[in-house]
Amino acid sequence: MSGLAYLDASCLAAIALQEPSVPQLRRRLMTFDEIVAHPLVEAEVMSACAREAVPVPDLELQSVTWLPSAGSVRPFVMRVLRAGYLRGADAFHLAVALGLDADPGKLTFLTLDTKQRAVAKALGFRT
Repeated sequence: MSGLAYLDASCLAAIALQEPSVPQLRRRLMTFDEIVAHPLVEAEVMSACAREAVPVPDLELQSVTWLPSAGSVRPFVMRVLRAGYLRGADAFHLAVALGLDADPGKLTFLTLDTKQRAVAKALGFRT
C-alpha cells in the first residue's frame, strides 16, 4: 500500500464519465491505505455530469474519507498560487491537501489535470 492520497474531482469525473483512463485509475486507487477528499468534489462531479448530460452514477465512494471544512484556507491557497496559477477549485483542493500534513511529500495528490499535477509536484506532493 502507498499511504495517504488526496483525491481530486478530475479523477472522480473521469470515472463518472467513463473515460478511457478509468481501469488504470481504479487500479491505482486500490494501492492506497486511505483516500481523502473534500465534499466539493461531489459538487464538481455532479456539475460535470450535468454539463455532459449524463446521469450521476453511484461512484462507490464509501472508501473515501470526507474531510470536514475547517475554516479559511487562505494561507494554503496563497502557497499554492505562489507555486503556479490554478483556477479556484483546483487551487482549493491543493490547499486542503496542504493542510493535511506539514510535509506534502508524505501525501500523494491524485489528479488527471496536468496543470494541477505540475503545481502539486512544485509543492512537493507525490503525484
